[in-house]
Amino acid sequence: MSSTENQSIQVKDWQAAHTVWSTVGIDLPKIFDERFISYVEDLLKTRHSYLAVKESLSAARDVKVDFNILADRCRNLCDDLADLDPLSSSRVAEAIQPPLNNLLSDALSALTQLEQGLRTANVPKLPHKKINEHLNFLVERLADAYERHLNKHPSVYTNRETDKREGKIIGFVESFNEHFLDGEIKNINERAIQRALQTRAKNPPPSS
Repeated sequence: MSSTENQSIQVKDWQAAHTVWSTVGIDLPKIFDERFISYVEDLLKTRHSYLAVKESLSAARDVKVDFNILADRCRNLCDDLADLDPLSSSRVAEAIQPPLNNLLSDALSALTQLEQGLRTANVPKLPHKKINEHLNFLVERLADAYERHLNKHPSVYTNRETDKREGKIIGFVESFNEHFLDGEIKNINERAIQRALQTRAKNPPPSS
């Protein structure tokens, strides 16, 4: 990594990473130290992945595909090509090398097949929006980083005396949201983090 990249991390992200990791007992040096750069890089990668997934899901839901409209366009184009008058046909024939009749025959056949396929195809299913889908992804990625650097599984447990859910991962996630995402996730709570960890346990990362 170049010195310019190191300086960029030092100025923009080091203090944020220092704060986030302190919630789980890891005390990074207050001044930039390249030996600990992986701690910052893991959090930056997590932010990048989170934002990429969020954007991808949003873009997928914004796509509006109406197969019937596309099928109608195929039918209309078929009709227009079949209704070419002799003068138009002769002008087209002069502008192309393949025989016009062969070309029209192939085009009409392809458009007809495409129309039929569009009319009988299943409507594409867009991903349903889940209440905690962004938080779940974030917790899973932060849990990966937690395990790499602490060499232990993150957990959320119920305190028998207070009946409250506790665990270092809770503060870790909340701090990351505050310092790396400007607090954009509003539905963070202990139960949601616990459920995300349970989902991760059922579908462990490939490296585990």
